[in-house]
Amino acid sequence: MEIIDITREISDGMDVYPGDPKVKIKTVKSLAKDGHTLSEISMGLHSGTHIDAPAHFIKGGKTVDEIVALIGPARVVEGRITPDILTKGEVLIIKGRTGITEKEAEILAKGGIPAIGTDSMSIGSPEVHKILLSKGVMIIENLDLDKAHPGQYQIICLPMKIKGVEAAPVRCLLVSGDK
Repeated sequence: MEIIDITREISDGMDVYPGDPKVKIKTVKSLAKDGHTLSEISMGLHSGTHIDAPAHFIKGGKTVDEIVALIGPARVVEGRITPDILTKGEVLIIKGRTGITEKEAEILAKGGIPAIGTDSMSIGSPEVHKILLSKGVMIIENLDLDKAHPGQYQIICLPMKIKGVEAAPVRCLLVSGDK
């Protein structure tokens, strides 16, 4: 069994989507001075690897605390999105694309998949987000797919359970091979 962590590391000053808040991490208390360490983080919820819930673009859409963790079958693919690459109930992860088109989003929205992931900071335009999220397809953005090769996996993707928000950082793992 191989476990591949496809989560990007969150760090002070890391790259964020243009216009989003910068990531700031600072030490509030130090072991030497205070006897324990305490750090503080300030960031937008779309920083690093994160999940977009329907509330990101859909009025009255589910918030992060209302969606479930993604645990189950997943497939990593490269290239174009066509109906024949979709398997109902399987998370689709697209490697090496800078976004998808509205036409591809329509195909995905009808494919019965619970989520789509990408190594890009964004899956696409606001319209692409609306098409997917309105059909309950969660969006996982900014994955680190350097070590993930095309193929079948199990995914474990756990969003932070933050009440009433449209997005949250996630920890995502791909598991391959025998259990």
